[in-house]
Amino acid sequence: DLGGVTIDIYDCPGHTKGSVVMLIKEAEEKLLLLGDACNNFTFLFEDYSISIAQYKNSLIRLKKEVEGKYNKVLASHGDGSLPIDIIDGMIELCDDIQSGNTDDIPMTFRGNSGLIAKKMGENGLRVDGGSGNIITQILGTFLAAYYTDTVGIAAAAIGTMMLLTRLLDGVSDIIMGGVIDRTNTKWGKARPWLLISAPFICIGLILTFNVPESMSSGAKLIYAYLTYIFLNCISYTAYMISHTSLLARMTLDVHDRQTMTSLNQIINNVVQLIVTGFTMVFVGNWGWRTVSIVYGIITAVMILICFFGTREHISMSEGGEEIKKAEVVPLAKAIPALVKNKYFYLLAALFILALSIASGNGSMTVYYCGNILENMDMMTPLSMALTIPVIIGNIFVPSIVQKLGHRKTLIISSVLMVAGFLIVAINPYSGTFAVIGTTVRGFGNGA
Repeated sequence: DLGGVTIDIYDCPGHTKGSVVMLIKEAEEKLLLLGDACNNFTFLFEDYSISIAQYKNSLIRLKKEVEGKYNKVLASHGDGSLPIDIIDGMIELCDDIQSGNTDDIPMTFRGNSGLIAKKMGENGLRVDGGSGNIITQILGTFLAAYYTDTVGIAAAAIGTMMLLTRLLDGVSDIIMGGVIDRTNTKWGKARPWLLISAPFICIGLILTFNVPESMSSGAKLIYAYLTYIFLNCISYTAYMISHTSLLARMTLDVHDRQTMTSLNQIINNVVQLIVTGFTMVFVGNWGWRTVSIVYGIITAVMILICFFGTREHISMSEGGEEIKKAEVVPLAKAIPALVKNKYFYLLAALFILALSIASGNGSMTVYYCGNILENMDMMTPLSMALTIPVIIGNIFVPSIVQKLGHRKTLIISSVLMVAGFLIVAINPYSGTFAVIGTTVRGFGNGA
């Protein structure tokens, strides 16, 4: 017995798949209790939360079901009050997130990291005057953001797809290396695959970022698998392995190789800064389809410039024929020899450590700023403190290597890396020590 009060329950998946909304009808007031389903701080960054696209559909359906039936909106947290138009505001916010029109303020809650869609004032309300706010997942790539927020594929499914594809990519890398080794053309071994991969990467990018909206959820996931494998394991593998092999076939001069490697790293870091800073702005103005076409064409053109602007000089005659055949060691002999070589294990350990630090840097910085510094505004200074020294360091690496050699340069790099971590450890709660230590570590990365 509720004393004459009637409560209607409405399904509204979002924060969790089982989130509900209550419509409490009394004599004078009709209260809409939104709870965690829709409020000024809606969490959609948990593993059990749904995507932005799915959440938007939930809100649209809820709006139709309760429209005109309430005169007051309540939350389950804070002072309990919410704007009467919060459902409309949250639907508009979902559109902003899908189009990239967000502030993306990093935050951490109970060990989980997310991005607050719109900047908030000290009163907990949006500074732009809009209703409601959403905390989304911090995703490793723009592709993951596209899949989850625009297409509506669950983040867990995307994570599984990328893990399985990465394993397949390891196999395709080995196969592609063998293909290049057996390639003999007038352009050499590696360059032809730059020419071949350019249009396929362009097509792959466009297909990957254009999942048909008319497909069912299962069909969209299958489409995502097929296009991502085509782009990452076939097209990109053909480009990356041939591009890496090309360096060794252009010159035997150690200084020239180091110079080309450094220039490659400098350009990569600059482009990464540009892409990271402007992609979502482009998406907000033009949409994913146009951006994917533009990026695909630019990528193909850059690869073709690399093809036409280089030449393989190692072991090639004027007519483009091999003048010296290297002895091919069978895999059955190469692997036993490799596992008996102590330097193989030393290099493997070094690369595993370096790659672990590099891949974990982004997530570690988020947790560090949120849980230790307790200031998410430090994300940008720390990111710049790492990236800029890397770019500067790569400029001087060729000269340093020429003067000191690779071994001493690697030792200096390692010392700077360790020193950077130790500086932060002196006072891990200080933003100043964090920036100084990260800067030192950045120069170590650059070397």
